[in-house]
Amino acid sequence: MFGDATPEATAARLAGYGVREIAIKLGRAGVLLAGDGTCEAIATEPVEAIDTTAAGDSFNGAYLAARLLGREPRLAAHAGNRLAGAKVRHPGAIMPVAAMPDLGL
Repeated sequence: MFGDATPEATAARLAGYGVREIAIKLGRAGVLLAGDGTCEAIATEPVEAIDTTAAGDSFNGAYLAARLLGREPRLAAHAGNRLAGAKVRHPGAIMPVAAMPDLGL
């Protein structure tokens, strides 16, 4: 939409607007975290995806919950990756409660 050539360019653009904490989802590659002049890719475990519906929402929910609990962005990214990875193993937007992973929070 904005013509950024790379996720890092997107992070730099957002930082230029004054955004202090940036998490850019990279699909199967995980997430790019940026803030305080740093940029770090946080990988996710590869999984066999059945349905990606709500994977982004799952990541966002776990990431934000972790941050609201005072966890560092890196730990929040791992929690988001874990929940999104679990979600894509199940069809539909809502996965079974019994399939909920330990998010390490």
